[in-house]
Amino acid sequence: MIITSLPEDSSRVAALQAGDVDLVQNLPIDFLGLLEAQGFQVAAPQLGSIQMVNLSSTRGAPLDDRRVRLALNYAVDREALFNSILGGRGSLADGQMIGPDGVGHNPAVSAYPYDPELARRLLAEAGYPDGFSIRWDGPSGAYIQDRATQEAIVAQLSQVGVKVDLNFMEQGAFIDGLLKGTLAPMSFLNWNYFPIMDADFVYNWFQSSNGTKIYANPQFDELFGASRRAVDATVRVDLLDQLAQITHDDPTGIYLFHPPDVFGLAAGVRGFTGRPDSVIWLDDLRLE
Repeated sequence: MIITSLPEDSSRVAALQAGDVDLVQNLPIDFLGLLEAQGFQVAAPQLGSIQMVNLSSTRGAPLDDRRVRLALNYAVDREALFNSILGGRGSLADGQMIGPDGVGHNPAVSAYPYDPELARRLLAEAGYPDGFSIRWDGPSGAYIQDRATQEAIVAQLSQVGVKVDLNFMEQGAFIDGLLKGTLAPMSFLNWNYFPIMDADFVYNWFQSSNGTKIYANPQFDELFGASRRAVDATVRVDLLDQLAQITHDDPTGIYLFHPPDVFGLAAGVRGFTGRPDSVIWLDDLRLE
């Protein structure tokens, strides 16, 4: 078995079509219909992660006002983006960071509906009747359809008066800025809760003590600390449910999608199973 890296989308597609490789990960959504028509297999298991726009509430106005962060969630038509950009693959986030496949998902929490009128009303209540201008740092090519997703959200936010200065960054510089807390007030990231499929993996980054400097909520900090000390599983799940509700009512970002992990396979590949933790079990694969 030979494993190779093909960084360019077009190179991965061409290699599969030419028969140079039998299994390709991270295929572009736009090519899936074509590849299926050509007889290739396509698999798009949902990842245990969330694509979201981080809204740093620790940097002062305007994002320190929860009404503004709520308004930005109501201003984004997530379903339209999901269908047009991801082709309906994966799933929509329902107003929280953890999906139903992870420990810490609260089924009582609902998604924010698309409501630009409510968004404008909340912005006006917060003192921004004409909107505001803000900076946004984001990666390009690091996550599935990340550039197209960010550009579409910026266009939707402009409809409620929010003018975004969108800056795409090289991934290494972007992650360095994230860890040092120096990114723009708005940023885009794919937060993983795989491989452990637990909310702790994501919530850790939103403690007020974390160097990312994205979020500061004393109640969140208290309950998150308690969830790490809890030895009773029932007690811990209840604490995580409360954290999901807190981060819905006082959002850490614009919650978008649980993205797919997109694979293309030659017609003869057997034994492949897509997983939410992105693990590929090679001992189950065979080529007929």
